[in-house]
Amino acid sequence: AFATLAALDVNGASLPLPHDEVVDGNHAAATAATPWDGGVVLAAYAATRPELFRGRKSVVELGCGAAALPGLAAALLGASVVLTDVDEAMPVVRRRVDGVAVPNVTVAALDWRGGVGGLAADVVLAADVVWLQDLVEPFVACAAALLADGGRLLLAHQTRSTAVDDALFE
Repeated sequence: AFATLAALDVNGASLPLPHDEVVDGNHAAATAATPWDGGVVLAAYAATRPELFRGRKSVVELGCGAAALPGLAAALLGASVVLTDVDEAMPVVRRRVDGVAVPNVTVAALDWRGGVGGLAADVVLAADVVWLQDLVEPFVACAAALLADGGRLLLAHQTRSTAVDDALFE
């Protein structure tokens, strides 16, 4: 749906949308290289709610992929952001961060099955990250472990399986 969109306007800055990148390697790296619609939607939503991000010291995006749009939008709105994804995705994530001039952004490898590695968050962002049923439990556990008391999870989710939806929303 967003194939022709070149950039998002976030807090007066133009945040370019990456186009699909060809990636050699495994499925995780190829999935991470694709910009997904949910990331565009969540970043656009974030741009309309700057009060959720201004001055936040701990925002974490789970499964950011190459686009990392929600996390980068949060950083442009004044948050300190950690972009996370699995090890295999780190090359495309680092290329993206190196290619945009967005302050207060760091990158960390994070596999939801391996704990949160000392990270904590006031806000957790996640877009199009749960499409297989075996991802639901680790995702929910990771997000819960990351969130500080009173924290907020902002999730953009697209139905691809009613079984996944049932497990996630349960």
